[in-house]
Amino acid sequence: MKLKYIIILFSTILAFSCEKSEDINDFPLVDSKLVANCFFNPDSSFVVELSKSLSVLDNAEIPNILGATVLLYTDGVFVDTMKNEVGSGNYKTEICPQFGKKYSLEISHPDFESISASDQLPDSVAGIQVEMQMLDSSYTWDEYAHEYYGHAHVKTKITLPDPGYTDNYYKISAYIGDTIEDWNGSYYYEYSIYLEYESNSILEEGTGDYIVLSDEFFNGENYVVEFEFWDGYYYPGRPYYFKINSLSRAAYLYNKTVNLYNSRKGSPFAEPVQIYNNIENGFGIFAGYTTQVYCVKTSE
Repeated sequence: MKLKYIIILFSTILAFSCEKSEDINDFPLVDSKLVANCFFNPDSSFVVELSKSLSVLDNAEIPNILGATVLLYTDGVFVDTMKNEVGSGNYKTEICPQFGKKYSLEISHPDFESISASDQLPDSVAGIQVEMQMLDSSYTWDEYAHEYYGHAHVKTKITLPDPGYTDNYYKISAYIGDTIEDWNGSYYYEYSIYLEYESNSILEEGTGDYIVLSDEFFNGENYVVEFEFWDGYYYPGRPYYFKINSLSRAAYLYNKTVNLYNSRKGSPFAEPVQIYNNIENGFGIFAGYTTQVYCVKTSE
């Protein structure tokens, strides 16, 4: 009986040892496509970053694409050939986007299939209100360093007076801006604030560097977004900045999927997230947005 099991075991090992092993070169490689990225707003001119896609098996750095022809159209009418910035994959024009106009890109290169994309600026939303409540704080004054050291737990309410005549999409983020002085002098820096909030039918994820939402469930009504954050370098009178972006639908879908991807990255149980792409025959994003920034200071 034991011999029978030994023969079965040996046969199994032999069978597996005779299986063909796949070499990495046996896997088919997908042809590279052009990748164009451009978020545009009314405060600056168009800049398109052009690169190419790589295989998942390729560990090389993503290369810039030079020698492309990047054409810009306004309402279907050609307006400019964007110029390549020397030594980079950036293509620029002096034209700034305007409200109420549809912008399109047509990009060609001898080594790739031509790509195209279209989008426009969304309208800004007036009357946004930002309120901030200090839930907990403590600080001390350092006599030697001549600065405060402290921490704060802050709750924020942002009221969006959503207009009812169109679909609206929002991105909310916060950051701290501060001026630092050292032996080299003074310099200004910014860093983003990590937000925590309760998930619901409108807010899908509960943490992140920003919040994205649509007015699907509150079109034409006021909607209050509440979130909390912690500041490990708090001092009295510290300013906090809250950025509210009005997004086109393409910009909303891109930011939403990026947020979902980042929140689920590394989890073996999470469903994979595909980043939104509106580039025809290629990859990337061409999308419009507007920005409003509100500064709220803590009490002195």
